[in-house]
Amino acid sequence: MRNAVRHLADLLKKIIFLGFGIQIILGIVWMCFNLPYFREFGAEGGPVYRLLYPLLTKCYPLTYLLQVLCAFGAGLVCLGKINPGMASAKKWLGGLALLTLPLAMQCHLSVSPYSFAASAFLCGMVSTACAFRNPGKRLREYAKGAVWFAIAPLFVPACFLPGLLTLLVALAASLYRLRKQMGLFARMAVVTAACIGLTAGVFSLDGTALLPDRETVYFHLAGRLCWPKLLADHSVWPEDLQEIYRDSVLEISCYADEMEQSFRPIMLAHFDKETAVEQYRVLMRIARNRHKTLLLKQMAGDFATYLAAPVFLPLQLKGRLSVSYAGRNYEQMLEHTPVLSARYVNFGCVFFPVAGLAAVLAAVLAVAGGSRKISKQNVASGMITLTSSVSLCLVFTLRGAGIADYKGTIAVSLLWMLWMFTATEVGAEASDA
Repeated sequence: MRNAVRHLADLLKKIIFLGFGIQIILGIVWMCFNLPYFREFGAEGGPVYRLLYPLLTKCYPLTYLLQVLCAFGAGLVCLGKINPGMASAKKWLGGLALLTLPLAMQCHLSVSPYSFAASAFLCGMVSTACAFRNPGKRLREYAKGAVWFAIAPLFVPACFLPGLLTLLVALAASLYRLRKQMGLFARMAVVTAACIGLTAGVFSLDGTALLPDRETVYFHLAGRLCWPKLLADHSVWPEDLQEIYRDSVLEISCYADEMEQSFRPIMLAHFDKETAVEQYRVLMRIARNRHKTLLLKQMAGDFATYLAAPVFLPLQLKGRLSVSYAGRNYEQMLEHTPVLSARYVNFGCVFFPVAGLAAVLAAVLAVAGGSRKISKQNVASGMITLTSSVSLCLVFTLRGAGIADYKGTIAVSLLWMLWMFTATEVGAEASDA
């Protein structure tokens, strides 16, 4: 039995390493061919990104290299935190594996805020989680995680609430564990407040709001619930709204972007913000009552896409999920090297779930073989990363329908890849058991 377990663990390890090796080669080749070409997705970033934007576009090859170096460095930092004893060669291999995830590489080789934000958010998740795995370094790791979570919203503001929620959950868990060390807990709380203040201060200097106002929140919820059946529901809207949108509802219903570009400006041109909120609520109630099942299915599909983008990308490209930006992103990736890009993306989308299943089996073998135990520290670390991942995906899911864009949650896909790679260490331990 032990021999069977050892051979199976070795096989899983080889499958994962072989797949990562192929992905790294394809990714480096793709990067070399596409480095000279300018790409931009027109995303609205945070204050630091907007400040640096003219420089980033003017020297875009250097921007690409800087994003690649930051992403590679983030991978090395995270691997070092999870397994401090990992050999340098293997750590570099893991850093390259994270770097060359196809959907992440698209962010690294484009002028957009997503690459820097993903690197910072990934480091924030891992550092905060490791605060529970290393009790002697709890404050240091927590502080590092808080700093990374403070940096990510400066590039993508939507990262703020998930990062804040993660820190609050970590604080709550620490309060239970540090009942006799309230001084340490107080220092963690001060670090949290300082990082929140830092982020809020930068937004204040930029003249923008860190948190959306009430009208913005309801507008995004209206986009989430109303856009999929906007044209069908127009006839049952209140008469004043029917008249206001009579000439524009058809165009708005065809393109989700028109919710921000046309629907909202028209609404605010006729109503003040408080009245607009009431109108959004009326429209949401109509959509919810008429299409509850469809809306739940679409939200579940978008959430799953954000949570494991490489798995669901092929379904999006075949039109089997709700409308998203996946097709546009894929076309831009194919633009200069269509054959190489197609094979690179296809391999990444196939290898991702295969590696995930292999990693799960490796972990099961390790636990069954007694080389790994499910400790309270590991459970706490898992809850921290789960909170970060789920909340980030939920924030992007609720921003609107028809605008799902996997680039916003690349950090979650990288976290999956990080776990898959470190599972090879688990597999090695299982084979030695």
